[in-house]
Amino acid sequence: MANALSPDNPHTAIIKDYVAFKLRCNGINIQGYNHEPNYLSEISKTLRRVCGELEANNRDLFSGMCERLSITPNTAYPTFQGIADEIFESKTNWGRVVAFICFGAELAVHCATREDLGPRFVDNVVNWISRYMESKLDSWLTAHNSWDGFVEFFKKKDGDYFKHGFFISTLAGLGLGALLMLTCK
Repeated sequence: MANALSPDNPHTAIIKDYVAFKLRCNGINIQGYNHEPNYLSEISKTLRRVCGELEANNRDLFSGMCERLSITPNTAYPTFQGIADEIFESKTNWGRVVAFICFGAELAVHCATREDLGPRFVDNVVNWISRYMESKLDSWLTAHNSWDGFVEFFKKKDGDYFKHGFFISTLAGLGLGALLMLTCK
């Protein structure tokens, strides 16, 4: 659970960018996460849009999710790991990947605002997300053309985003159900 971010992990920069975006959206200023990049890749634009749609269509779930989980310094990682495993227990798809990243970003924001967790946990959460993707999802991501496949999957078609939030929520399916079940315990 080291604080240093792993530059070797191909997912770290993408996840850090999204977490930084979420922190800024919540008015949280943490060194290393406080500057909007001059250039946004298609990956970053797509991730922000798709996560935003998923969160907008599932406001009740994402609002206060981390408070309901009663996260402490000792339970942060086991809670993260348990929810990640639940999301991908029965299958992997892009919707579940999005739900996973949304959850991780919510956890990072939550940690940043808590005195007992604080900004030091933000790097931890980014590392947890990145390492989980590399160790547990990498073969699926590779088989689906990795981040380029993600952008292509959620690409704008016929002047409208591919089935908007309803489609994303449907793809997230049991992944969101797992989040809901765990946050309501």
